[in-house]
Amino acid sequence: MKEALLLSHIESIRLKREPGQAIGVHSKSRWQGKDQVLAGQEKWSVFQCDSVLEMRQRLIENSLTPLLLITALPTAAIGDDVRARLFKQQLMPVDPWNSLAERFKAKQVDPALRQSTVIADAAIDALGSNEAPVATSGILTAEAVWKVILQNRLGIDQARPDLLDFLPWIASEGSAVRWISLGVELQSALEQWLVRSVGDLTPILIRSLIDGYGPDVIAIGLALGALSNAGTDSRALGRLERYTGNQPLSDSQARRWNEAAENWAVRERTDCVRRELTRADQVLDGLGATAAAVNSRWSPIGFQQRLDEFAKQLAGGDLKKCQHAYSFVASHVGSQYLEELKDRRERSRMAIRLIRWQSQLSDLPSSLKESVSSYECVGSWVDYARYQLVAAGEPEGVARSYRALFDKVTARREKENRRFGELLVSATARDAPLSEILVVEDVLRTIVAPLANRSLGGVLFIVMDGMSFPVWRELSSDLREHGWMEWTRVNGSSWQSALAVLPSATSFSRSSLLCGELICGAQNIEKRGFQEFADFRYGKPVLFHKDEVGSSGADLSESLRLAVSKNDSKIVGVVLNVIDDSLSGPEQLSIRWNLRSIAVLQTLLNEAKSAGRVVILASDHGHVLDYGSKLTRKADAADRWRPSSGIADISGDELEVNGQRVLAEGGQITAPTSERTRYTANRRHGYHGGLTAQECIVPVAVLAPRVMEIEGWGRDNSIGPDWWQDEESDLVSERMQPRSIAKNGTALKPTMPLFERSGAARDWVDALLASNVFIEQMETFAGRMKKEQVEEYLRVLAERNLVLLKSAFAQKLEISSLRVDGMIASLQRILNVEGYPVLSVDSSQTIRLNLQLLKEQFELGDEYGR
Repeated sequence: MKEALLLSHIESIRLKREPGQAIGVHSKSRWQGKDQVLAGQEKWSVFQCDSVLEMRQRLIENSLTPLLLITALPTAAIGDDVRARLFKQQLMPVDPWNSLAERFKAKQVDPALRQSTVIADAAIDALGSNEAPVATSGILTAEAVWKVILQNRLGIDQARPDLLDFLPWIASEGSAVRWISLGVELQSALEQWLVRSVGDLTPILIRSLIDGYGPDVIAIGLALGALSNAGTDSRALGRLERYTGNQPLSDSQARRWNEAAENWAVRERTDCVRRELTRADQVLDGLGATAAAVNSRWSPIGFQQRLDEFAKQLAGGDLKKCQHAYSFVASHVGSQYLEELKDRRERSRMAIRLIRWQSQLSDLPSSLKESVSSYECVGSWVDYARYQLVAAGEPEGVARSYRALFDKVTARREKENRRFGELLVSATARDAPLSEILVVEDVLRTIVAPLANRSLGGVLFIVMDGMSFPVWRELSSDLREHGWMEWTRVNGSSWQSALAVLPSATSFSRSSLLCGELICGAQNIEKRGFQEFADFRYGKPVLFHKDEVGSSGADLSESLRLAVSKNDSKIVGVVLNVIDDSLSGPEQLSIRWNLRSIAVLQTLLNEAKSAGRVVILASDHGHVLDYGSKLTRKADAADRWRPSSGIADISGDELEVNGQRVLAEGGQITAPTSERTRYTANRRHGYHGGLTAQECIVPVAVLAPRVMEIEGWGRDNSIGPDWWQDEESDLVSERMQPRSIAKNGTALKPTMPLFERSGAARDWVDALLASNVFIEQMETFAGRMKKEQVEEYLRVLAERNLVLLKSAFAQKLEISSLRVDGMIASLQRILNVEGYPVLSVDSSQTIRLNLQLLKEQFELGDEYGR
């Protein structure tokens, strides 16, 4: 008998004894503790007595101190004189279950538990002097008892851990020592209990733990993702048995082990995942199965193998084969989480997009309007994609294929730029208004002033000096992730681009943008022109240049912060030079344009959101990047434009342009239509001033948080041309209509539910949510997920016939692609009862709900249809 059981046994009776009475305990197990124990604030002497004579002697020697006598003798054998000195004149039988029930304040014990006292002893020992949780039902259940044991002895918090909980524990430091310390009897009982929630992998995992492979169980699970293919070498599977106690794994066991390991990877820290993946690849190597890594959705080596095949198909140029190879790359889940693979995954996505674009031949534009629209809607996406291909980080074979694709795409874009330059030169020379094309000098009048009048909080007009459309494509994606939506007019012209003045350089185009007229000048001209612009006369406009924005990084000057946060000025203008400044860096520079790299922009947006301001983001001119430019030395030339010196001096990749929108001295310049020409010797990251679409067509975007309403404007949910979307995607791009505005100015709430229910969908979803099995699963596995969330997710799947791409699922629920994996993993823990694949995600990243299996596992009956 252990001290914990003894103290638990006497806790309720020690205060009831009369002075001088000892407590006699009948127990077949011998006392294993010290001679004295502390019960409450009293010290009790404890003696193991094997005879009546020994009991009499202890009673005489300890007549003045609290005394506990433990014996295996029956009460009838101890004599009347001894019984007279004992509490209640009898030996108190020890029933560990009754003692444990008292600790839990339970009135009865689940009869199934009484078959073994080992479990009760372990629970009492685990509780120690701690207070047990109250059994609210009045019944001491197996779940309550095992939870105490698992928490204290193994460090597992759940009473019913599933495989996803058990694997990390097996792999944790000290787990083998803890398991062995349980003893054979408790190990056997606990293993039987764990089988109920962990499944039939329990004995195999415990065998691995005992054999010393516990630290490898997650890596083995990840490696199993490579060995599940039908063509896997049987010898590798045989060698795997060294990790499983020489027991073969069934297909179901291998699949569930792998799924649990992969779900662990989704929710764990990246550095831990990276370590386990490295070990998993080592396991495959040890099994002689490195070639099979290509089948794994997580293996870094497997990802490289998939990329190698994709690069091979790119070189062949067959669209169907390229798409198939890319789908295999895209289905690699690990590349969504490991930072070193994310960019490489994204480059492969850009490559397949460009392959699809190449397959869609089109005629060159016949008008400047058509050319501007073509670049805004198509060409800018092409440039964004192709610039990603030449970033560093790929091995030679993949890099070679990407460079070849880059050169092919660039050759086609060069032709488009030549046509754009010719159309621009022709239209500029006519000096007539550019019909249906927004020019930078009209942005204040056409967009900024009207929005300032409509928005109660005013507007924040941010000029991103030198921002090209490809940069905007990248930046806008990050803005959307941070809740900033692009808005367009519901009726009438909706401008999303503007045409720079010529040369496409800061001193000409930015001053014209900020002054609202064709003008050349420095900051003082821009500031005066902005503040005196006629349409701003009631808005108290204020403009901040680079030195007035803030000291460094994300800091804002106090004057700028106050200007944005207060409503004194309806129109606040800010010039950010981050992008233009980056062009003077080395050509090897590679920058990801997002709110992290432009921290000051994020600070400005936060201030604008708090103040209720609509944000207008625009550029004065774009730029071209240096990917192998050719130097052509010209006298008095800037980077990408020069004074005209006659037709004879114009090369095949240059054009001469003149007109009132050419603000250089003399109203005439010569500039290249090729992105590969520069006039100055110093090679840099990028240049501007030429006649390409990248330099002359600039983005103009109206931004507001998702929850804001702008009267007459609607959120623009367009996400690029058709070839930009993955072929399997069934996302629908649609422009949302603005919500109706009530007379009091508040937005009217929609009357339709978010997810309209069909009768059939309502049947099985409602039945599921009301089922006892579902309630138990939620209590055990839900974690932070609420019942309402489960219902919402299921109704989305029900609407799409229970099959939906993961990306479409995330879009439908308006959550990020990174969060959706964790959410699906939580949902699987609830729905996949005992490991059965009710909810699964296949290699094409398609979510599938098996309704028949769901009805079986949740005991819904066949009357509930789809």
